Amino acid sequence: MKITKEKIQLIKAVVTKRRKANDEEFLKGLVRVDLTHEQDLRHRIKIPQSKAREFVFYSDEPEERGGTNAGPNPLSYFIAGALSCLMNQYVRLAVAEAITIDGLQAAAKAHFERKIKGAFTRIIYNIRIESSEDVTKVKALAQKAEDYCYAHNTLLKAVEIRTNLYLNDQLVLTWKRP
Repeated sequence: MKITKEKIQLIKAVVTKRRKANDEEFLKGLVRVDLTHEQDLRHRIKIPQSKAREFVFYSDEPEERGGTNAGPNPLSYFIAGALSCLMNQYVRLAVAEAITIDGLQAAAKAHFERKIKGAFTRIIYNIRIESSEDVTKVKALAQKAEDYCYAHNTLLKAVEIRTNLYLNDQLVLTWKRP
């Protein structure tokens, strides 16, 4: 993985703080998202992180569904957010536990019902790791990463999630939760 020495130290400190935390203020988080409708089904989304730093992006639908095709649809962002949150945990924990990962890739497939009051029915993660580490260590990393991921734990309360873990292109673990 490409991580600077400074970031390695920072990541280790954050993981250690979270593991040992008993400070109620630290244990409670907040994410804010501001949305402004622009045109048709296109929305401007702003995520204010601080006065000096904010992110702006667009959510939209394809033209054939009434949008302007100016950005990914909301469900794509939803699944991308869940997957990137989970992958951040893989990286954080690998750094904190000195687990060597030479390559990390993931894909998510989210099945849903288009009916009124429809919902996601199943999410499948295909996670590919390149590493010389022992398979037992990589499997443990995968399970810890899911335990640490806020998005994953929230989704587990609502939908079946299946994980397929590949180590050096070989399927080494499949599990379904809940």
